[in-house]
Amino acid sequence: MWRIYSIHNILFILHRLTGLGLLAYLLAHIIALSSALLSGPAAFNAMMHSFSGRGFVGLEILLLACLVFHAANGLRIILTERGFSLAQTEPLARIGAVIALVIGVAAAFVAFHS
Repeated sequence: MWRIYSIHNILFILHRLTGLGLLAYLLAHIIALSSALLSGPAAFNAMMHSFSGRGFVGLEILLLACLVFHAANGLRIILTERGFSLAQTEPLARIGAVIALVIGVAAAFVAFHS
């Protein structure tokens, strides 16, 4: 029973979730910018002004945390598939998770305490 909650399965789930989050951001980014560009310079400037708010800055930092974790875990997956053992690549995933956690805490601080 506890095997399904191993660190590798948790990393797998988080890798999928961060990948979906990055994809959702990419789609929203393309839709928002293209609609603002098609609406004219005034609409584009208004949208860029709304995106400079505190909440959006926090979300961008959270996006950076997702990107760092996804990249570090992806590198761990590549190394594992190339023959390195899980014990050798686990520190890389832990470092990526810690860096992503620190960036996530910074995102929360910027979004809610500025």
